[in-house]
Amino acid sequence: MNNKKNKSDIKYETVRVVAMLFVITIHQLDPLRLKLQNPITYNIFSLILLTCNGMFFMLSGKFALQFNYEKEGCYKKYYFNKFVGLIIPVLVYMAIKIVYLMKYVIFIPITFKSVLKTYIKSVIEGYAQTEYWFIYYLIANLIVAPFLARIFKNINKKESYLFFGICLISNALMVYPKLIGINFAVPFYLAGMNVYFFMGSLYDKMITNKKEKVIVIILGIISYGIAVFQLQIGKAINIYDLAPTAILTVAMMYTCITSFIKIRGNTISKIILFLGKHSFSIYLIHMIMLDFATYIFPYNENIPIAFYIVVKVVMILLLSLVAAIIIDNTIVKILQKIIIKINEPIESKINDLKKKNRKLIGETIRND
Repeated sequence: MNNKKNKSDIKYETVRVVAMLFVITIHQLDPLRLKLQNPITYNIFSLILLTCNGMFFMLSGKFALQFNYEKEGCYKKYYFNKFVGLIIPVLVYMAIKIVYLMKYVIFIPITFKSVLKTYIKSVIEGYAQTEYWFIYYLIANLIVAPFLARIFKNINKKESYLFFGICLISNALMVYPKLIGINFAVPFYLAGMNVYFFMGSLYDKMITNKKEKVIVIILGIISYGIAVFQLQIGKAINIYDLAPTAILTVAMMYTCITSFIKIRGNTISKIILFLGKHSFSIYLIHMIMLDFATYIFPYNENIPIAFYIVVKVVMILLLSLVAAIIIDNTIVKILQKIIIKINEPIESKINDLKKKNRKLIGETIRND
């Protein structure tokens, strides 16, 4: 049983780590886009690298939509854990980012008032236009996940295909008519980045054997080819995320990693699990470390660009990992402990009130 669980952990942590490496690489690749001799080189790699967002949302949906709604107090525990485990780290890293931006990028004098004002504004709206954009989509989906879990737990394979088909059609109607100047006025709930979140849960119901996995890979390869062609002819809208070709390319990558890549050896497994544990924090801090790595190792025309990108990605990863470990084990952990400590007496009082209410109800029933 434990062996199966470990294999499952490695499988999904590998997706997490690959997605993290893809994020770092695409953010490193973007500034060098004009240095590439042939635009098709960027198109070929960027379409694969940007599957990172979809794969991350798939993992988030897969686990969030497994919510067990039958346990007593499950909703309270779920939201409290999300607050402690997700919101607190996000707020900490956003605070670090705002101080960095104010001091080294936008050069605003750092005072408590200026930092607080800029921080609140950035958290509410500003960060949604940065690499933190996905956090806002993620939180929105996680808020409703406990209720959606009831749906996804009870739909069968046929219904899963139907649901996913509606999602694909919705995205197609949202994206492709724009190529000829048509914008649908009807809002599509089952479209946008939500599709990847849903797909994380639907995937295991829809894809249950090797033949179906091969079909997913074939469809993904075809979709990937179509997307490259669209970029080459300049007819591409939302090609990296919302287009059905992007969704099927993400499904292909997810299938390849979870089904056909076998991780062998305890050392590699431990490294993947370790990186997976810190992957979210690495993501939150990596853009600051990208600037630092660029300062240490600026691009030089004499350096082969492929070599430069690989070295730079490794540098950013290592710098981000060290920063993440320090921040996670100091500021984040201290704040998490404080929140848990504050919650304990509140939780205790609530439990006492519940016991008293049960006792009163029991006595009332007996008296009747």
